[in-house]
Amino acid sequence: MEPPRELYRDQSERIYSVKWSPDGSQLAVSHSTTTFDWRVSLIDKTGRKLRQLGPGGPGVTWRRDGKALLVAHRPPGEATSAIYEYDLDTSHMRQVSFPPTGSWGDIAVSVDETGSRLALARYSRISRGDVYLAKYAGREAVKITDVNNWIAGVDWLPLSQGILFDGIVNGRYGIYRVPADKSATPTLIPGTEGVNRNPQAVATGPYSMRIGFAHENWNTNLFMRGGRSGITTPIAVSTQSEEHPDISVDGQLAFVSARTGAENVWVCPPGCEEARQVTKFRERQFELTPRWSPNGRQLALSVMSNRQTQLMVLDAQGENPRVLSRNSGEARPSWSNDGRFLYFQSDRSGRPEIWRIPTSGGAPATQITLNGGVEAFESSSGEEVFFIRTNETATLYRKTLPGSAEAPVKGLPGLKLGNWRPAGNTILYWDEATYSGAKLYELDLSTGRTRFILAQATVGPIHGLSANKNGDMVWSERGRVHTDLQAVDLTFPPFWKRF
Repeated sequence: MEPPRELYRDQSERIYSVKWSPDGSQLAVSHSTTTFDWRVSLIDKTGRKLRQLGPGGPGVTWRRDGKALLVAHRPPGEATSAIYEYDLDTSHMRQVSFPPTGSWGDIAVSVDETGSRLALARYSRISRGDVYLAKYAGREAVKITDVNNWIAGVDWLPLSQGILFDGIVNGRYGIYRVPADKSATPTLIPGTEGVNRNPQAVATGPYSMRIGFAHENWNTNLFMRGGRSGITTPIAVSTQSEEHPDISVDGQLAFVSARTGAENVWVCPPGCEEARQVTKFRERQFELTPRWSPNGRQLALSVMSNRQTQLMVLDAQGENPRVLSRNSGEARPSWSNDGRFLYFQSDRSGRPEIWRIPTSGGAPATQITLNGGVEAFESSSGEEVFFIRTNETATLYRKTLPGSAEAPVKGLPGLKLGNWRPAGNTILYWDEATYSGAKLYELDLSTGRTRFILAQATVGPIHGLSANKNGDMVWSERGRVHTDLQAVDLTFPPFWKRF
């Protein structure tokens, strides 16, 4: 085998995926200069850019005759992504998949060997995806998995023997196979456990195949800024990811880490010189997001169990767990100032809304928002609740309890999930929390004035923000994502030896 050689580079672009044309003469390259501004270009075997096509991505695949590309595309002003066919001769785009209006839509596609069927990664909403099967340009689609989680890539197995996809099934991340003719429990491909993306399969013989994929290793670190010192330092450092931090009134830290394998909640005292594991989950959790109670003695969690998310409260030692709610999509809890209630996200009404439930148990939850809600915190006075309605960049709203109208908070840019927090009579928030850097601001709600706090140079986006009354702040910051190309070889007996 010849040593690898660089084929194409552009420092201003992030290259996400490449696909050879059916005749092997061209490569389709999906790339972007910003997080969601995806474009597709064609290059030849020498790496020379032949032409830049229209919008689409991050995934891309070829139509079987090589005369068109299939790309995910979200038209301007619309919320739903669909698969479009880009004709290379006419530059005409036509829609070939039709997800429900209002859904997050289709983000990845693969065409079977006959060119008549599409395997789709379709999302009811962000982070809630499954594999669907549809006729090419057909309006009806059949759901063939029940994963309800992130899926980045799909591909047909040789001879249309089934469909591959990457995702989390029963808490395990890996590459899975599912039949294409019926709904069935996905089967994990041996040797593909881990955060693996964009599987592609090719036949290597009459009874063998190779499955290639991108293996990702994210190292997200925690940073803390002292309220008195104003100094920013990394804390709870490990070679694995630390995320979703929350700091208590007395400076204790709770966070999620996979340093011992599966994701679990860890806590540490002020200064975080020694962390202690407080949960014992053996498989990957969807979203734990621990939150300290106002007195620093309890933690609220969102836990995955039997494919349902449930709301749980336990003490700081990890003992005496109590389940408060086990309904639909319970996530991102936060405490009321007096500790008597938990606010949380749930889609039990048909879409994500903010609900509130007594921490003492024994009483049903009540719905707080009416037009959508995914994350909420009570004001310092306890008279209002602040919330955002969607997972993507969103307006901050406020609502006086128990039942006033919902009104936008003026003077703020769009906020991202987890990157804002009320602090006294102010709102702390990260702005421009991207791969190139982030800036932390504070909006004074009484005066409407904004104060710059700090700038943080980053190599990856910031996720999460927490602060206490002493002015201590903590957040998680994604470091570089290390990605390797890996492959597994599979052999299987001829059909007459399978029985």
